[in-house]
Amino acid sequence: MQLNRHLDQSRDGGDDTGTGCFSIEIKRHKTASQSQLREWWQQCQRNAARQNKVPVLAFRADQQSWQVLMHPNYGFSEDDVRGCLRMDAALFCRYLMDPREFAHASAQRCH
Repeated sequence: MQLNRHLDQSRDGGDDTGTGCFSIEIKRHKTASQSQLREWWQQCQRNAARQNKVPVLAFRADQQSWQVLMHPNYGFSEDDVRGCLRMDAALFCRYLMDPREFAHASAQRCH
């Protein structure tokens, strides 16, 4: 799978990249504080809503690995970053390749 950056996104609005039903916002910063995550998540949500896609935030702070936030929609408001799932980029890429694998695994655990 190949993701391409939308180079005109800052001028036209929208996500940095995306695939399928996902709108992916990418942030690289010295830090990744809770207040920055809230701000980035709100931007991510706005961009995804304009496209009727699922918001995904990928970010990396200095000296840290890439992390990905997405919302599971299990009883939490999507406006609240505290309800998001947080994972490393490798796991998110596995999810992109086959979301059904994850749904199947969680269904197996519930029975």
